[in-house]
Amino acid sequence: MRGETEGYAGAARLGSEMDLPSVEQVADRLRDLPKQPVDPENTAFEARRAQLVDAQRKERANLLKRQETQRLEEIKARQASLPKGLRGLLSRATGQYQTKLRQIEAEAQAAERRDHAEQHALITKHLGERQALARDGQKQGLSSAFQGQTQGDPKQALVLKDEGLPHSATQLLKSPELVLDHVSQSKAAFKRVDVLRALAQRIDDPMVLQKAADQAMQSPQLLRLADDGSTHVFTTKDFQDAEHSLERAAASMSAKGGFAVNTTHIKQAIASQNVKMRRAFAADDRIVFTRNDKDIGVKNGMLGTVVTAEDGRIAVALDGEKDRLVRFNPQGFRSFDHGYAVTIHKSQGATVDQSYVLASRSMDRHLAYVAMTRHREDMQVFVNNKDRPKWAIGHEPRNRPTHMRNRDGPSIG
Repeated sequence: MRGETEGYAGAARLGSEMDLPSVEQVADRLRDLPKQPVDPENTAFEARRAQLVDAQRKERANLLKRQETQRLEEIKARQASLPKGLRGLLSRATGQYQTKLRQIEAEAQAAERRDHAEQHALITKHLGERQALARDGQKQGLSSAFQGQTQGDPKQALVLKDEGLPHSATQLLKSPELVLDHVSQSKAAFKRVDVLRALAQRIDDPMVLQKAADQAMQSPQLLRLADDGSTHVFTTKDFQDAEHSLERAAASMSAKGGFAVNTTHIKQAIASQNVKMRRAFAADDRIVFTRNDKDIGVKNGMLGTVVTAEDGRIAVALDGEKDRLVRFNPQGFRSFDHGYAVTIHKSQGATVDQSYVLASRSMDRHLAYVAMTRHREDMQVFVNNKDRPKWAIGHEPRNRPTHMRNRDGPSIG
């Protein structure tokens, strides 16, 4: 009882969650706090990071160079060990030559595993050094943005190739059901063909492969799910047990409501967003729809002109479809916005009298082609000083006369 009383007293001292400030209010208060004097460049730490990156890059390059030299020398030694001349003919006839080839292949595979282990060990060592450097940075109070720079070196890829199935051919031939755990880790529901593909990574003989797959599919760990109409679908008992355990835990947490958000906060957030997103529309305004809706009959990117906007109803004349009006309640359907300017992607398929293109460095030749072929009469390109090409700096824009006619279609300008 004493503990419960103290708990209630603590809650009373903390106050109601309704009195907590909003995210915007907290952000404003944080901006008003005095900034701590820090070294904006983190010069000492940056020097350590650069030194570590350079040393690791050289160490990795030296390892790869040494392994390549060693690999070439070993290849020459294996080639020199093959019998030649009359001895080679005799070894071919007796089968010793084929035995020697298998021995050489085994040696080459062992050398490849050795090189891979050396690379893995070096990567593990480098990651440890970088993590130690990151911990030192955290102790010194570095910013999170700067800490992100210590996580990886873009010029030194630390990627190991996929090892695939974590079992040998001998293990799979003895216990083919081992493959089920590997398959279920990548797919929640799988088919016999998935088991075959996994086993084929270690077993080459088609007959042996089929036999191993049959044995694996008879495992008591296998559970058959509903069919997809053509082939059987399976999962494993371990995967299903884990799935059911997570569902029970989620249902228990949901029933307790400990992580639920107060409905008042949700209503306040929706009201705040509605104020920020409010748009005013009137007759002759350009409009663009931003979501497909079969009931209204519009698609994402469709443009139109507002005909009427009154009494909670908006009527829009769609571009390119004469005498077709769509009507909707803006309180029920909110996926629309002013359509005086749209992205190049949304303008695909549209045709207007005049178009105005704001160019940027992100435009490739395909986007440029779409943007510059939307007009009937005239098109003007605008560019800011940041994206203006060097050859155009110092050149004044030239205005050319255009022939204008009466519009028989809308304009996005």
